[in-house]
Amino acid sequence: MKTYTFTQDQLEEYSNLIQGLMEYQGTYDSPPEYEDWLIDTFGGDWSEYQGDGDGNLYEYEFDYEFYYGLIVGEFSQGIKDWIEQEKTSMKEWKEQEVEDEEE
Repeated sequence: MKTYTFTQDQLEEYSNLIQGLMEYQGTYDSPPEYEDWLIDTFGGDWSEYQGDGDGNLYEYEFDYEFYYGLIVGEFSQGIKDWIEQEKTSMKEWKEQEVEDEEE
């Protein structure tokens, strides 16, 4: 079992975020906080990569550990590895897109 440590403000923010997260599960919509994070982390063309590049950017959309990291500013090593893998895959996808356009 993991132990999460928050300041009072972080706990309130996390609680509100998780409560709002529950309202999105099963609706086929994404929480705005997650989509904002996708833009900040992967750039404005993240959705094209997700669709055309077979991205795996929704892996942690409803993962409480992800939101803990988002609130406290430090992700677990597993999430960091996933982010780096997706950034690498996205870079390769972009390079392939450029090559395809040049042909």
